[in-house]
Amino acid sequence: MDAKARRRSRTRRLRWLVAGLVVASGVAGVGVALPAAQAAVAEPDVFWVRPSGASAGPDSKVEVHVLDGASTYTKWQTHVATSHAGVSPREWRFVVGDANGDDVADLYMLSVAAGDNTRTDLHVYDGRTRFTTTLLNQVLPGIGATSDATRYQFFAADMDADGRDDLYAVDARDNGGKNTAVHVFDAGDRFESFLAHRRLPVVGGADLQRWQFGGGDVDGDNRADVYMIDGADDGGKYTAVHITPASNGYTAATINRRLHGLAGTNASRWRFSVADQNGDGRGDVFGIDSQDNGGKDTAVHIAYADTAFTTGTHRRTILTAFDLAKNPTITAWAPTQRPARDVTLAELQAIFGTIPNADTVPRGLPSLNAQMRAAGITTPRRKAAFLATLRNERVFKYNAVQGGATSRYRGRGFIQLTGEANYRSAGNSLNHDFVAHPDDAASVDWSAAIARWYWTVARDINPLADRLDMGAVNKAIGYAPEAAEDAEPP
Repeated sequence: MDAKARRRSRTRRLRWLVAGLVVASGVAGVGVALPAAQAAVAEPDVFWVRPSGASAGPDSKVEVHVLDGASTYTKWQTHVATSHAGVSPREWRFVVGDANGDDVADLYMLSVAAGDNTRTDLHVYDGRTRFTTTLLNQVLPGIGATSDATRYQFFAADMDADGRDDLYAVDARDNGGKNTAVHVFDAGDRFESFLAHRRLPVVGGADLQRWQFGGGDVDGDNRADVYMIDGADDGGKYTAVHITPASNGYTAATINRRLHGLAGTNASRWRFSVADQNGDGRGDVFGIDSQDNGGKDTAVHIAYADTAFTTGTHRRTILTAFDLAKNPTITAWAPTQRPARDVTLAELQAIFGTIPNADTVPRGLPSLNAQMRAAGITTPRRKAAFLATLRNERVFKYNAVQGGATSRYRGRGFIQLTGEANYRSAGNSLNHDFVAHPDDAASVDWSAAIARWYWTVARDINPLADRLDMGAVNKAIGYAPEAAEDAEPP
C-alpha cells in the first residue's frame, strides 16, 4: 500500500473507531465499539408539565408530556398522567432531573407554600415508574416558603459530579434585594443538606421576568456551571448568556455571549434550559418559545456551546402555542454527563482487539488516566479520539521506542515524542530536562505527561475531537492528509 493509501486507510479506521467509541462510551466511559452507522446523537427530549392536566376537575392529575428529541420535536414520545392530583401552578413548581443516577428523568414537584406558607416540600416522582411512585418526600431545610414567583426559580443540575441532579434554588432578592444567590441541595444526601450557598456575579438583584437560570457543564469538568440568561441585553435588543463555573465556586462569569438568532425575550413567553444537544459533553442553551409563528406554534431555539453560542438552530414542534401562566414548566433534558471513568486494559481489548505487550500496558494506565483528566479528555469524543490516536501510535505502550532509529531524540512514549526541538519544548513546559535525559520520555513517570502536553499545549486537539474531525486530528499529530476525503470531517 502506498503512503497516500495508508494515510487514507488510517483516517477511515480512526473515524470508525471514534464513532464506535462515542456510541459505546455514552456518558460513563468507554465500552465495546459499534459500527459508525449507529453513531447518531439523539437530541434531548423536551418535557412539558401540566399542573392540572387537560382539565381542572376533581379527578385531574399532574401530567407530563414529552416531545421526542430524536424526531426533532415533530412527534410526541409519551403522555403520562402521574399519580399526583392536579395542583395550582401558584403553589407548586416543577423541575425535571435525574435524582437517583439511573439516567432517567424524574419529576421534582415542589410545594412552595406548604405548612400554611411556612416551608417548601419536595416530592420526587420516579421516571422509571412513569411518575407513579415517589423516590422521596422531603422538607427542604433552611429555605422556608418559596411561593413568590418574582423571587424564586428552581432548576436541577449535577454540581458535585456524582451522576445525580442536585436542586438549585435561585433567590433573586438575597441580601436585601441587592444580590441573586443560589442554594444547592444535595441529591446524594436526599436533598437534606446543602452543597453550596453562593451569590452570583453579574446579575445583582435579578428581575425574573428578564433573567432565567439553568445548569450544565460548559468546561468539561463534569460539574454543573450556572447559566444566567438575560432576555434584555443591550436595552432589550438581544438575549445573552453569562456562565459562572463550578470550578471557581460561582464567583465570576467566564463566558458572556449573545445567543445566536435571538432578540430580546421575556419569561411571559419564553423558557430557557440547558442540555447537551450534540453529544460533545457541553451544555447548549435551549430557548423554548411558547408563542412562535404569530402565536400558533411552539418552537425550540438552540444555541451551541462549542461555538460560544454564535451558531444555533430552530425547531418548530408538534406542540401548539400555549399559555405559560397556566402551564409554566417546559424544559429540555438529557442524562447528566457522568464523571470520567478510568480506562482499563479489558476495555481497550474489547474496543481494539488484541493488545500487544498486554503485560506492560497496565503499568502505564494509572498515569495515562490521570493525565487524561488533567487534559480535559473526559467526554466520549475526546476520549475516543485520544485513545484511537494512541492505539495507532504504539498501541498504548508507555515505554515504546521508535524501532530502527538511532537518533538520540528518536520517537519515545505513548505519542512518540520525536526531535530535539520537541524534547526541549516538552521539557520547558513540564519542567524536566528531556534533552539531557531523553530516555525519560519513555518512562512511566513522564510518557503520559508528554502525551497530555502534546495534545493540549503543543497542539490544541480537543476542539478537533469535539467535532469528530479525525482528518484534522491526524494532521495535528503529524500525519498530513494528501487526499481531500482525508481532510473532510465525518
